[in-house]
Amino acid sequence: MIPFTKAHACGNDFLIVTDEAAGELDRAELARRLCARSTGVGADGIEFFAWTGPKSGRIRLHNADGSVAEISGNGTRCVAAWMAEALGSKAGDELAIETDAGLRVCRVNGVSKDNGFTVEVTTGMSVPTAARRMVRLADGTEIDGMEVSTGNPHFVIAVENARFAAAGRAWQTVGAEICAHKDFPNQTNVEFVRVERFASLSAGWDRLRLRARAVRRRRRRLSRWGWGDRRCAWWRRAARRRWSGMGRERS
Repeated sequence: MIPFTKAHACGNDFLIVTDEAAGELDRAELARRLCARSTGVGADGIEFFAWTGPKSGRIRLHNADGSVAEISGNGTRCVAAWMAEALGSKAGDELAIETDAGLRVCRVNGVSKDNGFTVEVTTGMSVPTAARRMVRLADGTEIDGMEVSTGNPHFVIAVENARFAAAGRAWQTVGAEICAHKDFPNQTNVEFVRVERFASLSAGWDRLRLRARAVRRRRRRLSRWGWGDRRCAWWRRAARRRWSGMGRERS
């Protein structure tokens, strides 16, 4: 038997397993078995954890396919919430977590036990780096994009069509090829971004709305955890109130 905790944050769900509990078992194989949605527990990955101090620990993330990821912001927050419960943390406490992308300090903003155990926690992800880059596909097609890193790699492609197609090809096929492209020996996440402009006839203002599609090398899904879910819900309510009764047309 392997004890584990399942947690989810803003869409990503993870299993938290201590190194002691995993013992000498192959981590990649264990991740594939436990993360399987149909035959296992089901998760986007396993955060293998070891305590390194009274309020600090070390994690290594294995994706559902067994591969190692440098970091997941949501996964790190899940671990921080798990640590907060184990330590009986309160608002204002800080927890240090060492990842393959470096040290991340997590701040506990609030703890609630009213409906299960919920922790409001934020994690610093450092300053992202970005650089323009062109990737040549197997058929010679050149894809321009932006290489972005927040500790884990991303390749962002701007598109101008509702289907998120790039160079006339479906985003799924382009994303899958770039994900495993030789230019990214450790693979990369791929995002397709489209900017839409909306104008209000009655209020005389316009807004930009960003839509995106993503191909994840780590099979990540969006769910919720603590403050992230409430903040998103608040935004949606505010947006509905702001746009209610206002005529809009796409420009």
